[in-house]
Amino acid sequence: MEFFCYHRDRPGSTALRGELLEAHWSYMDRYTAQMPPVDFRRPAGDVRGHRFAGPDRGAGADRAGSGGRLVAVEGTWTLSVDTPIGEQRTMLVLHRDGDRLTGSLDYRATRLEITDGVVSGDEARWKVVKTLNKLLKVNATVTFTVTVEGDSMRGKADAGKFGTFDVTGLRG
Repeated sequence: MEFFCYHRDRPGSTALRGELLEAHWSYMDRYTAQMPPVDFRRPAGDVRGHRFAGPDRGAGADRAGSGGRLVAVEGTWTLSVDTPIGEQRTMLVLHRDGDRLTGSLDYRATRLEITDGVVSGDEARWKVVKTLNKLLKVNATVTFTVTVEGDSMRGKADAGKFGTFDVTGLRG
């Protein structure tokens, strides 16, 4: 079982955080014996998270190389998909609610809604469905699986019988 504690600093709270830091860690130290060893004090920008594994994942287990930090996948991304007909660029907007992802992918003046989106460690996965032929009702489901590192992502887009393609993305 994995536990994750998350918080985002309120604007202007840096001084208060500094004042309360020692009291916070003194409080957390009371539970040290019950938790596996993890560096809880490692910040990740203005988003901070503490991740630790319960007994069924092994003491100190860390998911997918995320360093115990919450990986920020939400935001606007420019994706490049390397296909047999050349590089295809898309605009991706991701919203996160816990481990769930929602959003949209804009491709050739068509907005495709994201379904089945999830985040686990530094890996994100979602699907989009593109109608290829409205008359014949031919759809292609594309499953994206990427690893996020800072403001970049890299992975695969699996379009089933149409193939699997390399994907890269940049935030912004």
